[in-house]
Amino acid sequence: MTTFTSLKETIDIAEEIAGGLRPLARLLDTNASNLIAMRKGERPCPIGIRARLAEVTGQSTTIAMLDGLIAKLDTNDYHEAQLEVILRSVATSIQDQETKKPSSSKATGLDWRNRRDSNPR
Repeated sequence: MTTFTSLKETIDIAEEIAGGLRPLARLLDTNASNLIAMRKGERPCPIGIRARLAEVTGQSTTIAMLDGLIAKLDTNDYHEAQLEVILRSVATSIQDQETKKPSSSKATGLDWRNRRDSNPR
C-alpha cells in the first residue's frame, strides 16, 4: 500500500540526483559530514532538511515532515506511541489523497446539467 522511504534511502536518492554528497550538502545548506552522520543515524535530521530532501527527490514534503516528527517520538512511552499511530494514519491518508486522480465532469463526460438534482421543466 503506502511506502515510507527511510531517511538513508532518501539521502542516497538525493545524492544521485544532485551528483554527489557535497553538491547535495550545498543544496541543503549543510555540511557533507552532517549528511553522512544523518545517513548513519548518528545525528538527528531536522524537519527542514527532511522537507528539502523530499523536494530534491520529488517526494511529498508534508509526508517527509510527518515522518520527521514520527522519528522524534519515543515509542516506549504510551502516549507518544499512540501519537505515532495517529501521525502514520494521517501520512497514509495524505499519500492516498495525493495518488488519487481528481474526478471532474470532463473526465466523466457528464455535463453540469446532467449532474444536478432533478429539476423538470
